[in-house]
Amino acid sequence: MDEKLRQLLAEIPESPPRSKLEPHLDVIRQLRRKRLTYRQIAGFLQTHVDVSVHWTTIHAFLKVRARRRCDVLRPKYEMPEPAPTPEAATPPQSAPRVQVDYEAIKRRIAEQVRARELQAQIKPRFTYKEGDPLILMPRPKE
Repeated sequence: MDEKLRQLLAEIPESPPRSKLEPHLDVIRQLRRKRLTYRQIAGFLQTHVDVSVHWTTIHAFLKVRARRRCDVLRPKYEMPEPAPTPEAATPPQSAPRVQVDYEAIKRRIAEQVRARELQAQIKPRFTYKEGDPLILMPRPKE
């Protein structure tokens, strides 16, 4: 990095923490290790540290820090290239052809069409006109 840029960066003062929980991060993590709930931690901070915060804020605060921590702690591994095997050198075999029964497919489609036609022939049991009560239709005599 250029010396001038380093000097400029050194002159910029650090910003104060954006969260009022930031100074208490270690305490909150210790309380979570002791299996305290977020509500209990919020009560602890209110009682002992005089920091009033909702329990969901503590949850979100730790969730963000955990994600960052995992990214920092997780080693960056690169998978090595697999060694070529003699089987991989041979060209792949084509998949066996599957016999399709087109007649069975046609029959199933015809059954579905017939079922829909029968469903359309069923007459409604009630008729409705706005402002009038429902009218029960008489059943056809068989």
